[in-house]
Amino acid sequence: MYDNINPDERRIDSDFSGSATEAKIEPQEPVSVQFKTGDGPEFRKPDHDPHGETFAAVSHSWASCDGGCGMSGVVPTTLLEDADGLTGWPPFDILCEACAEARDRDDYSF
Repeated sequence: MYDNINPDERRIDSDFSGSATEAKIEPQEPVSVQFKTGDGPEFRKPDHDPHGETFAAVSHSWASCDGGCGMSGVVPTTLLEDADGLTGWPPFDILCEACAEARDRDDYSF
């Protein structure tokens, strides 16, 4: 499935060496997101189609906070694609609300 993808195209870290630096792509400010558990009503399968997938389940992916706190959950897949630079936007980190607030206060003692 991933045979035709260059390993650099699948990177999700903050290393901007190589092609990103050559193209002079600057990293953007991190984005704060609310990680969901995937247990909410929008993720439940409908009674009339117990084998189908809900739109929310299909359009969300599992991710973790880039701030290093260990928070993880589901976030919109399109946001992850943007964060990885796959849609043409400069790459950016995804932070949980606690890390984003700590970053704004310059206080990492959570």
